[in-house]
Amino acid sequence: MDLKEEQIGAAVKALLAVLKKQKQKREDLLAEEQDVQLQFTMKKVPQLKNKIIKLNLPNPVVSEDADVCLFVKDLNKKVKECDTTVHHFKQHLEGAGIDIPIEVIPLRSLKTEYKPFEAKKNLSNRFDVYLADERIVRLLPSLLGKNFYGRKKHPVQVNLIADDLKTEIERAVTNSRCIIGGKGPTSMCTVGHTLMPEDDIVENIAQSTKAIGDSIPGGPDNIKNIYIKTRTSVAIPLYLSLGCPSEVVLPVSQKKRPETVVGDLTTLINAKIKVTATGKVHVVKRLRREKNSIEQRKTMRNMMKRKPGQKAQGSKTWLSKNNVKKGKTNKY
Repeated sequence: MDLKEEQIGAAVKALLAVLKKQKQKREDLLAEEQDVQLQFTMKKVPQLKNKIIKLNLPNPVVSEDADVCLFVKDLNKKVKECDTTVHHFKQHLEGAGIDIPIEVIPLRSLKTEYKPFEAKKNLSNRFDVYLADERIVRLLPSLLGKNFYGRKKHPVQVNLIADDLKTEIERAVTNSRCIIGGKGPTSMCTVGHTLMPEDDIVENIAQSTKAIGDSIPGGPDNIKNIYIKTRTSVAIPLYLSLGCPSEVVLPVSQKKRPETVVGDLTTLINAKIKVTATGKVHVVKRLRREKNSIEQRKTMRNMMKRKPGQKAQGSKTWLSKNNVKKGKTNKY
């Protein structure tokens, strides 16, 4: 996949021309900022689940007055009030020289204030960028729900104890990401906004297409087409591949299955057990017991197989049909 800057520049000019015509028809769009999105389709869908491709772009994709939210951990889980935690992390950000206005939301607020569905929905539409302390990222899917993760609004994890915290936060805010869900062939990422200079949008698109082509399974040959668009505009074609899906070779994912374990069990005497990868337990080996116990089991087995009226082997007792029903035996 070889995209030239002239080709990208022509597509960006066409997109801005479409938006200009829309602004002439709708006066409410004159000062509205819209995200420029890069949409691409893959020939073969890889077996992935929410693969995140980080896009280090030369120009920031959000404006300077963007609203940023930061999810942090609770300093003291026993204290119900969140003011102490919010004040602590705001001072921590100011001490690192971060002048970006960031609203801090602790985990306790997510569990109480933002627990209802409508509150989570309003929170997902309130900010432009969502950040999260890397120490609590694994806890957020159950607290934020599908309003965030179902709409590909995954919070960007940051290291709040990094040596250069200012650079860490600025990279997370200004850069973009592409999330491949693995459920369909189409994915999308933000590469700029409509108030940016045209050359900056072209540079971001060129860098994004290169990073995506190098990161997706199958490489650049797996990209079928690329479009650029905004929320209200039509999709402007940027790239189209004429290759067949059969030419794409996806890497085979080799998942390590848990091995089967064989060992002893204290509650089962004179036996070995096997635990499979699915968690099932089987008795695989019984140790040899005393000779008398083995002979007793054989005798009981023969008694169960003997028919009514048949003479017992090695004994003077015999069983009759009537006596078997009554549970009695006779000797002669």
